[in-house]
Amino acid sequence: MKAKKIHSCNVLDLAHEQPRLWRFDARNGGVKLDGEMPITPGTPVPPRVGAKGWQSLFRTRLNIVWIPSDQLFLRVLQLPASDITELVSMLEF
Repeated sequence: MKAKKIHSCNVLDLAHEQPRLWRFDARNGGVKLDGEMPITPGTPVPPRVGAKGWQSLFRTRLNIVWIPSDQLFLRVLQLPASDITELVSMLEF
């Protein structure tokens, strides 16, 4: 399966006092800044930026968020390449 090309990218920075949102346009093999806006803490991202419509079904968008490390908990599980029945026996819920 061929990978879809990314047409746009939103970067939300929540790691600083004044959160910011950058919008990038990725076309013709290049990336250019399409817009930058401050975000008021506690308010949602503007719908025209964060909402998904029919266009999002056909155009791939990459969304990235920078979150302060003291406010993020991430759990990762790496399993060895093995038979599925062996993997199930290794896991405990």
